[in-house]
Amino acid sequence: MKTAIGTLGGLLAVILSSSAAASPPSSTDIARCASVGPPSTSLSGAETRIYRTIGQRELRLHLFRPANALAERPAVLMFYGGGFVGGDVAHLARQAQRFADRGYVAALADYRVYCRDGTFPGTGVDDAAAALSWLRDHSRELGINRRKIVLAGGSAGGLLAAAAALKQPQSARPVALVLFNPALDLTDNRLTQTLPDAVRSNPALSEAALRTVSPSTMPLKGLPPTIIFHGTADTTVPIATVDAFCDKADAAGRVCRIERYVGLGHSFYQRPDIVQPLGISPLDDTLAKAFAFLGPLVGEQ
Repeated sequence: MKTAIGTLGGLLAVILSSSAAASPPSSTDIARCASVGPPSTSLSGAETRIYRTIGQRELRLHLFRPANALAERPAVLMFYGGGFVGGDVAHLARQAQRFADRGYVAALADYRVYCRDGTFPGTGVDDAAAALSWLRDHSRELGINRRKIVLAGGSAGGLLAAAAALKQPQSARPVALVLFNPALDLTDNRLTQTLPDAVRSNPALSEAALRTVSPSTMPLKGLPPTIIFHGTADTTVPIATVDAFCDKADAAGRVCRIERYVGLGHSFYQRPDIVQPLGISPLDDTLAKAFAFLGPLVGEQ
């Protein structure tokens, strides 16, 4: 059943009472949000838990469990993309099921976004950190090895995964990051322009504030081993931004690998069709390379 959250009327009520927006939403913002519905409250094949409640907003984790549930499984916590405006956990359901088939406990996290909640990207980072804490706190119940939790995400969700990882104390950081065309630097004007008008016009949205949620501007000495999948023709998140991130990680002595997909654009990793010259679908290729990267880190044979 649809609630006020995610409807246009609900959006206006939330935003007008929110500190995220300095002024009422513009006509452009309203048009962008018109197609953003309520978040999925369940997914086929997944167990759903509420990991955080803010007022009347319930944030859910959707858990895909391996068929043979053994103790001490690796886990992956995944965050969808949507430009901090919308998006839905269903966008990564195929990837989550593949991880479960591989023996991981896979968790898809909902988080607050502008068109549902009137929020700034930093709010999503807080939600991502809360989802990781919940997963760690429930690791014994879920049969998860807390030392083998991977964070993953696409686009805006990639920022959430990386920022949440870097904001953890060293003892709680994930074993690795798997990022799909991640937006890692909100101080880059090319990425800031994708934010809603009402958020960009907020005087509190200074470069200093953007730096606090941009992995590219954070110290990377404790960055977990990271693999990034990116299309060279991505005009939403230019590949130069992830090149700069990995250059900084390399200088800090960290592992940061970029898998480049020549001629492919944003969200290419969702494509199930065979692409040449790969000879395989980007969906299958990115997951195969992710599993190969993670294998030695999670003790997979």
